[in-house]
Amino acid sequence: MSWTPVKESYDEFQGQQSDPWENLQFLKPFGQSVEIWEKSNKSPSGVWRGNITDFTKITHGLGSYQIRIIFAPLDIWRNAPICIPIFSALDIPHKFISECSQNVCHSFGSERRGSGVNFSWFHFLCKNLSIDRSGNYPEIRNKVPISSLFTRGEAVGNFDGQMVVELPQADYSWLRSGFVLRTEPDGAVTLVCFGATPYVKRRLEMWITSKSWAAVTEEPYALFDLVMDGLFSEVDATSWKMADVFRPIETSILQVAKAGFPALEKHVDFIGLHNCLKHIIYLNEAVASCLLVVDAIKATTTSTASIQLPDSLSHRRSLFTSTSLRLSSIQQRVENTIALCFNLVSQQDSMMMRHESMVMRQDASAMKILASITVIFLPTMAVASILGSQLFLSAVVVAEDKDAQEIVEVKTSPLFNILWMFAIPMTLVVMVMAIGWSWYSHVTFPKTSDEMRRRLEENQRVHPTWVMMLNDRFEKAKGGFKRRHAV
Repeated sequence: MSWTPVKESYDEFQGQQSDPWENLQFLKPFGQSVEIWEKSNKSPSGVWRGNITDFTKITHGLGSYQIRIIFAPLDIWRNAPICIPIFSALDIPHKFISECSQNVCHSFGSERRGSGVNFSWFHFLCKNLSIDRSGNYPEIRNKVPISSLFTRGEAVGNFDGQMVVELPQADYSWLRSGFVLRTEPDGAVTLVCFGATPYVKRRLEMWITSKSWAAVTEEPYALFDLVMDGLFSEVDATSWKMADVFRPIETSILQVAKAGFPALEKHVDFIGLHNCLKHIIYLNEAVASCLLVVDAIKATTTSTASIQLPDSLSHRRSLFTSTSLRLSSIQQRVENTIALCFNLVSQQDSMMMRHESMVMRQDASAMKILASITVIFLPTMAVASILGSQLFLSAVVVAEDKDAQEIVEVKTSPLFNILWMFAIPMTLVVMVMAIGWSWYSHVTFPKTSDEMRRRLEENQRVHPTWVMMLNDRFEKAKGGFKRRHAV
């Protein structure tokens, strides 16, 4: 039984205006048609009814029925005018409605009522990938969240006032469904498929065409087995698409690595690799949820099921496990490729740093040559500057004898003594200060990174702004130190 009032559950479902799924693209999320296939006493061969507008006919059809399958729109708040009458007509448990309101992606539940009516349900969510095979290699083509842009009436390229950038290998579409199984005391079975995926609908239509309906009347959970068969085809096909997309990316990166990685940033699509890994994680989540649902169905039907259904569910579980192993293998390959790209980039950075080091050595050699030339001419320049200053006075002494030569006398200026009186003490003071600062820096500078971090934390209360700046610079310097030692 449910502890939630009926009206409160409906109001919560209908009033969910801030749906986190509204900005995502679903496969036919806002369909308005309801299709019903029904096998009844008046239609023993089954009959299709489409475009249902009077939902009271869902429970009051043409006579009594044995099997009924309803294909309804996706159970989201935008389809509330269609979903709520179906909820009310079939008296669907409010736990399922609450899951719709809370956007539960993966679940399985059951409810037994005193009237003999039993319900079972689960939700499903899986990543959808649209592949474009018209080019040289397969590529994921749905690069912009188209549904988000068009539902808000804005052009592609501008979303909420910001430019939308098309990311490589990105896809914003999803496959989401909800399934409810209702069994009556007289053995009648109703399966409601909210937002059934193409493979699920095709699998149920194949079963309807085969007319092997006796197994369902004996074991209603066989319909869930058919649904899980369709969901497996959906997930498995998507996983193979992911393998087709990643295979040429992996090959191109290996070729770049073998060629010596020239212009690595032009050949490696790092954003595409990240999106591929993200899609694989989503697919692994979908497969894991399907395994949990299969186990839950098998546990629910253990006491009443025939031998065929548990065997079929076990086989279905092995298929999902196989797909999970394939996805794990692809995920490991993607991670290895990303690690290879990281190593290639590190090696390229190391080569660039080595080249820059050689250039710096050449510059240092040039500076040494310039310094040597300066040292050679420095004494001459010093003598010339001193003699050309006002520290020396020169005078021409004229001899009394006209035949004698003139004599040039050089005398020191009174400023000469004053110059050395100030220059020598100031030079000594500057030298002492330089030697003292060098000794102080050597003694007080942190010897390890832990000591530096401890001092920054101690001084953070006094000067938080510049301490944070120094901390950031320290982290960058520490990261560069690790990269150099790793290379």
